[in-house]
Amino acid sequence: MVVELYCPSCGESVRDVHFDYLAPGTTEVACLACGTRWEISINFKEIATIKERDNASTRQTRVLDVFLDGALPGLNAVIGANRSDKHAGARLKRKTDTAIVTELQALGCPPLPAVPLVWTFIWRCENKRRDPDNIASAAKFVFDALQRAGLLDNDGWGQVAELHHYFEKAARAGVQVIAHTAVH
Repeated sequence: MVVELYCPSCGESVRDVHFDYLAPGTTEVACLACGTRWEISINFKEIATIKERDNASTRQTRVLDVFLDGALPGLNAVIGANRSDKHAGARLKRKTDTAIVTELQALGCPPLPAVPLVWTFIWRCENKRRDPDNIASAAKFVFDALQRAGLLDNDGWGQVAELHHYFEKAARAGVQVIAHTAVH
């Protein structure tokens, strides 16, 4: 069993704990940083109960796992459209949002809970010609489409606890979007 302890003298986390069993339930601990030694009393049944309660409150629940087929426009495409015509950027966004909303509706995605979620985007690309930061900017299209489809209330701080991007070379381009509840 791993118990996280902090030295009462220096405050360092005692990771490599040296246990000398003195009596049942009582242990002498030595801090490797400053050498301080002290006794602790451990009630293993109480620790198991606390650990079980903590695990129950920190479980992640996956609430969305979809694969959106096809490469989404990156930031360079958006910038290029905006420079070419004053309405081209808006047309590109509307076309992309509509395609994603249609796909989400076809997949029958349920509305997402109104809690901060951890978002993972696994970008699958047919080649490595586009830069990862250019590709990842398309997450904005996904968030806006989730809102337009009525699956997500907003894409602000209250709905996005973490954001992770991963990139893979694959025969079929697209993005896998995974959302799960944040760990407390």
